[in-house]
Amino acid sequence: MYSHTEIVAVMGYGCHLTPVLKEYLDLVVSYAKSNPHSIIFCTGGFTNQKTAPGVSEAGLMAEYLRQQGVNNYIIKEDTAKTTTENLRNLRQYAALRIDSLERVVIFCDSCRSLKIRLIFHHFFGFWPEISSFDIAQRWQAK
Repeated sequence: MYSHTEIVAVMGYGCHLTPVLKEYLDLVVSYAKSNPHSIIFCTGGFTNQKTAPGVSEAGLMAEYLRQQGVNNYIIKEDTAKTTTENLRNLRQYAALRIDSLERVVIFCDSCRSLKIRLIFHHFFGFWPEISSFDIAQRWQAK
């Protein structure tokens, strides 16, 4: 069991390291470096086997965070393919490995933030902090 009281959940958005995904992950890098004791929970499965075989969203994100010098403990949860699965797996991880969870910060796409808050509250019984980024709008603009 870990005594950490904060988890930073990073929701995955694709298996290719696009400029937009890098912008999103750079926000996580900045947060993680300012909060070095937070556990980083990268979540997202193998969602694009056609153009990125063998690459999971979680693995791609975790690798990028490490390359950018993030030294926090990083969990790669690469079985989830839906938002509900992302958050259910986060809950299972926290229940098994965290003594006292006081704070969860979730990095996600702005258009999914309400859905994520509601599903999270269902699983955890408290509200997370959300750090949202306009991923969908930026992809459409490019």
